[in-house]
Amino acid sequence: MSSIRRVAIACDNDQGLESPVSGHFGHCPYFAMVDLVDGRATTVNVVANPAAQNHQPGQVPRFIATAGADAIIAGGMGRMAVTLFERLYIDVASGASGSAGAALAAWLDGSLTGAVPCAQSEAHHAEGGHHSHHPHDA
Repeated sequence: MSSIRRVAIACDNDQGLESPVSGHFGHCPYFAMVDLVDGRATTVNVVANPAAQNHQPGQVPRFIATAGADAIIAGGMGRMAVTLFERLYIDVASGASGSAGAALAAWLDGSLTGAVPCAQSEAHHAEGGHHSHHPHDA
């Protein structure tokens, strides 16, 4: 029986696995949606992030879930986003860098696992501040 998964990778451009991994998943312009069969990439589709310019908490995790992904790879991600992905049963791997293909390979070989909190986001939110690049509910 084959194992099939879909992994979303936050990307800075639309070049698929050649794209640089985005430092902040919620504001990345694109996601590379990679279908894996038995641990091998079979299909890569690049989709625009509909909330790249302005998003509310939970909007991007719901988009990723609706796209059928069961894992997300990104450079950075705040604690709230990690929690939202976990509630949707989507595995999170953050702290990725380099190309989307290299990040996927690191995730597949187990060297990229778990969520590394976005330091800027965590410190800023802990002080009660908000990023100027997206609104938050009060």
